[in-house]
Amino acid sequence: MFYHLLADQFIKQKMASVDLDPLPFISVIVPVYNVENYLAVCLESIIRQTYSRLEIVCVNDGSTDNSLNILNSYASKDSRLKIITQVNGGLSAARNTGLKYSSGEFILFVDSDDLLEENAIERILSYFNSPDIDFVAFGYKTFSTTSSSVTTRTSIYNNSRTFFSPGSWIIYLPVTAWSKMYRASFLKKNNLLFPLNLLNEDTSFHWNCISYASKIIIASDIVYIYRIRTTSIMSKIKQKHKGLALHFLYNLDIIHDCWSQNKFIETNIELFQYLFEVHTRLSFQNLHRDDTEEFYSIIRSYSRKWGIYPRKYTLAYDLINSKQICKFKYKLFNSLRKKFYKLTLFYNPQKTFFPSA
Repeated sequence: MFYHLLADQFIKQKMASVDLDPLPFISVIVPVYNVENYLAVCLESIIRQTYSRLEIVCVNDGSTDNSLNILNSYASKDSRLKIITQVNGGLSAARNTGLKYSSGEFILFVDSDDLLEENAIERILSYFNSPDIDFVAFGYKTFSTTSSSVTTRTSIYNNSRTFFSPGSWIIYLPVTAWSKMYRASFLKKNNLLFPLNLLNEDTSFHWNCISYASKIIIASDIVYIYRIRTTSIMSKIKQKHKGLALHFLYNLDIIHDCWSQNKFIETNIELFQYLFEVHTRLSFQNLHRDDTEEFYSIIRSYSRKWGIYPRKYTLAYDLINSKQICKFKYKLFNSLRKKFYKLTLFYNPQKTFFPSA
């Protein structure tokens, strides 16, 4: 009798520790750094989600303003908030810390000055109807701190679509980490993390995720609200800061290393060729005069390392072969590229960058 009681007690304890809720658990990762003016609105939009089975992993990345006090205030009222404080390491470090301490089945990144639509998580989670879906991309709105009105609606498709073997559409998919919900096991299995000490870090993370993904869904739902402010990282990227141009190339090297390791490059060399030409253009457009010599050296050494030689009449080709670059020529070329580039590289609508499923 005594042993039966012990067994019953043991079973009850084990059952109590097992999560029997059939609904998936979601981790919302929020990197926080000096956003006292926007943080409360961001947290409110997450807390009030129609889907409540979630944790909000807030990584205080060495904030020096009132951000930590705001976090503590919300955590005292909602047990779903988890606060991790660390020495300032930048956006990538904060997101990686969030991944380390998250326990959800799915991961959603939300920047601490942005917002979610009230039913955002519920709507996007509904697309994970198959275990082989690695991430779902969704649309977003933008608004400026100088205006209360929403100015832009962005979604690459009017109707949601599923991709086993994505084709040329892939170049139009936003690289931002916050515009997707990821399966946590997919990120963990492939050790997908954000590169440290780099600007535009979403780029390499995005393309590395693409290289490992089995199945991707592009949702037409517009559920994320992106705030444009002059002091944000993205606003700074639009200015020509010393070193910025080089970061576009550093990200591309990270992508190449990953693609070489998982052999994705072998069947997608044309896609990497395209990324090389695009990143070269972005780098050149953001080139600070103090970085000129290093820029030319890096782009040439990377071309040799990757075994990629740019097509004639492209900026990358001229940069490797000559330092005499006519900026007017490439401003004109860029305007034409936006209209006609897909007709040259992606003239075949059935072309795919991925091997057939």
